[in-house]
Amino acid sequence: MTGEPGEYWFTSSGSDAVCSLYLIADVDKLVEFEIMEFDIDCEGQYQTFCGADAPARIYTASQNVANLQFRVPRPGQGFRVRVRFIQNFQPCNALAPFEATVFSLKNFGFRRNCTIQIVFPVNVLLLSANIGVASETGSVRTRRDRLSVNCAGPLGADYAALSFGQGLDTSDFDVAMGFCGVRSKPARRSVTLGCGNSAVSLHSSGLFFNSLRFEVSPPSSEELEAFLLAHPQCST
Repeated sequence: MTGEPGEYWFTSSGSDAVCSLYLIADVDKLVEFEIMEFDIDCEGQYQTFCGADAPARIYTASQNVANLQFRVPRPGQGFRVRVRFIQNFQPCNALAPFEATVFSLKNFGFRRNCTIQIVFPVNVLLLSANIGVASETGSVRTRRDRLSVNCAGPLGADYAALSFGQGLDTSDFDVAMGFCGVRSKPARRSVTLGCGNSAVSLHSSGLFFNSLRFEVSPPSSEELEAFLLAHPQCST
């Protein structure tokens, strides 16, 4: 796994194993990589490209994480890639490999889901939320500063979810908290997500202009111990 631009070269020793290179940028950038050279037999089920001395091509990931996966069984075969990161000022789905302070998620009135995934345990403190409330015209369902767990709507649910799990597939994560509504002031307490990976997602039906702002920070040893005691599956 790397978060640094540059050139990377892999040469197989002959092991019948899958080689994976994870490329991660900051949350406001996209990953761009250029395959400069590769020499891989066109056998096996994992490689996306095969052959030898193919012309270089540039591929840009749709978010700030990309994965190159090859099965290179013969000694001396391999590939070389050049990696760089390009600016992306409106990230929707992003992987945050480093500690950050404040994140914001907005759907801008579109029907889409946005997720910030953090690759370490965190405390999440809700700073403000406006979910399933404000329409394009500015009208609102309610002016009460209140969150709710009753978030069903005509086209689906507009809600935010705090979840945790192992690996990178957020569909397998457990939800620690889900909510919608309005909050204009920071919450009094943070929510600990103490698994290997953490995620904060905003789900939008397209009927509302949703926004979510939150702060992440490392949990204390006591908070992490209490979380793992309640969720032993995260200890394995």
